[in-house]
Amino acid sequence: MDHPDLEANIHPLSYDTENRDPPSVVRGNHGTACAGIVGAVQNNTDGISGVAPNCQLMSISNGLWDTPTVRQELASGINWAWKNGADVISNSWAHPVLAGDYITNAIDSAVTHSHHSNHRHHN
Repeated sequence: MDHPDLEANIHPLSYDTENRDPPSVVRGNHGTACAGIVGAVQNNTDGISGVAPNCQLMSISNGLWDTPTVRQELASGINWAWKNGADVISNSWAHPVLAGDYITNAIDSAVTHSHHSNHRHHN
């Protein structure tokens, strides 16, 4: 959250799906690397420039442990993100055990109910 190449673009809102409460909790460095690809500050002579260097990065955290509630936790993070104004939601989950109705329903809700759904709809 205080990485010098990201700090200026960190959105003030964040959420931790495991605690079901703000703020997000940094659990490892994978999210930081992904956030840098998207939103690292441009022309600051530090690190890289993200592909969208003027965006705001909203942190939604989860440790991705295979627990009985992980799917519900991840779905709550997706729902929290779109309800709090996220325009793009990026998830780099490589665990096939995470697939299921909770995640599918949360993604469907984000597409259907987000503040941008009236402007564009993809089938």
